[in-house]
Amino acid sequence: MDLEDYDAIGRMREALSRHADELYASLGSDRARQLCAAMFKALTLRESENRGIRRPQTLGRLAQIADVPATELAPIIEAFRQSGVTFLMPPPEVPLADATVIDISHESLMRGWVRLRGWVEEEASSVGIFHRLAESAALHEKGKAGLYRDPELGIALSWRDEAHANAAWADQYGGHFDQAMAYLDRSRAEAEREEQEREAARQRELAQARELAEAQRLRAEEQRRAARRLRAGMVAVAGVAVMASFFAVKARREAQPTAAR
Repeated sequence: MDLEDYDAIGRMREALSRHADELYASLGSDRARQLCAAMFKALTLRESENRGIRRPQTLGRLAQIADVPATELAPIIEAFRQSGVTFLMPPPEVPLADATVIDISHESLMRGWVRLRGWVEEEASSVGIFHRLAESAALHEKGKAGLYRDPELGIALSWRDEAHANAAWADQYGGHFDQAMAYLDRSRAEAEREEQEREAARQRELAQARELAEAQRLRAEEQRRAARRLRAGMVAVAGVAVMASFFAVKARREAQPTAAR
């Protein structure tokens, strides 16, 4: 292999990342790739901003964290520990069982595989959200904190929908998963109740506004009818006055010749 070939494969670090990406793409389904991401997140722990460390797990524990049977993880593990790859241990000749310890073969994979570094960042962000939620839940139980409100509530609910975390996953980071989820559920229920109350208040205000508008319309209509009656009355009075004036003039004219005689 000459320098041109070396550059073509992206030098050593890029070559490792590309090889790992090829294995990832070869898994064949979105579900398998999702499980692959969950597995590598469980096998890697971010020690600092720039460095991750290996976190060996038994196959049984990985299955609990991913919330799937171990048989679903086994083909993924095989893909990454097959002969000529060996990104994962134990070697391919070791049979897999629940008690088999699965580990990343070398930390260079964590440094060189770009996708894995992204997963590690995602996991760190997820853990941060969970820790804040668990701490707030514990304080709430002691009466030292209220329920979650937006934006924290929205962030935590979105995290739960996207992360699909469970108690086994949370045990890696201090536990208290059930307490945290119960607190999140109470927070959501309270937020929904308050929103329902606000909506009911808005509906009452709208009803009152409609009633006021209807009352104003009726008053305006009554005023228009009264004005029409007044105008009709004035016209009638004016007509009577004209007729009276006409007959008065006529009477005077008729009386003048008689007076002359």
